[in-house]
Amino acid sequence: MTTHALVHARYRVHIVRNHNVTCDDDLFLPSLPRLGHTARPVLTAILDGSARMRVGSFERWLVPGDVVVVPEKGLVSMRQQGPLFHSVAIEWTPGTIGGAALQPTCGRLDGDLPEVSRLARTMAQTDQPETAAHLFAEMLALLRGFGAPFEAAESGALIETIPEAIRKLSLALDATLTRLEANPMIVDLHALLGVSPRQLQRLVTAFNARYGFNSSGWRDTLNRRRLLVGATMMTAAGARTEGVAHALGYASPTSFCHALDAAGMPSPGEISRRVDHLQ
Repeated sequence: MTTHALVHARYRVHIVRNHNVTCDDDLFLPSLPRLGHTARPVLTAILDGSARMRVGSFERWLVPGDVVVVPEKGLVSMRQQGPLFHSVAIEWTPGTIGGAALQPTCGRLDGDLPEVSRLARTMAQTDQPETAAHLFAEMLALLRGFGAPFEAAESGALIETIPEAIRKLSLALDATLTRLEANPMIVDLHALLGVSPRQLQRLVTAFNARYGFNSSGWRDTLNRRRLLVGATMMTAAGARTEGVAHALGYASPTSFCHALDAAGMPSPGEISRRVDHLQ
C-alpha cells in the first residue's frame, strides 16, 4: 500500500498504488468519519484495477480509463480492489485550478490512459516540487481534454511557498508514519523537531487542517493510520493477525483487536469476510 500526495492549501493530488489488498470505505466510515476539506469537488481517474464509487444515489463500478468528477468529496464511498490498483485523485477549492462541479460527471481517458499513468508514476517518484508541478500541469491539460473543469495552469503557479517549519514537520511525519512497525510516538517527532509534545499536538492539528488531511492531532493521526492500514492489510490473501499487528507496531495481536473493537470496526477475522460480503 503506497500513497503519495502533492499538497497545496487550495488543492491536493493523491496517487494510490495497492497490491493484492481491498480498501473499502464501508469498513471505515461508520467508525472513522471523514475530516478535512469534505466540501471540495474531486476527480478520480482509475489507472489500474477496479473501484466501486457511490455518491448519493449514483453508484458505478469503474475500470482503467474511467474518470469521475463529483461535487463533494465528503459524500463519496469507494471500494478499491485488484491484484494492482492504481489511481489518481485530485481535489480542489473552486476558483484555483478549476471551477465548481455541480453533479457527478463521467468520462474516459481512452488513448490518454498510458500517459496519465506515466505522469502519476513519475510524480510519485520525485521529491522536487518544481518537477511535480510540471508533471501535474501536464496531467491537468490531459484531463481537460475529457471535459474536467480544470483551467490552464503554468507549473510555477502550482507551487505554494510554505514556511520552513511546515516543510520540516511534513518530512518528520513522513519519517515516523511510514514506519508503523517501530511503534512511533510523539517523542519521535520531538527528537526530529525539538518541539514540546504540547506544541507538537497544535502543530500537527494545524497542519492537517491546512491541507485537509483526514485526522486532527498526533494521536488521532497515528490511530487512524494504523486502523486504516491494518484493516486493509487483513484483506490480503493469507493475512494473519499476528503479522499485521507486528507490522503496525502493536504490542500484541490482542492489542490490535482491542484497537479495532474500540473504534467500532470488525475484528481481524471478520474483515475479509465482510469485504467479500460487501462486493
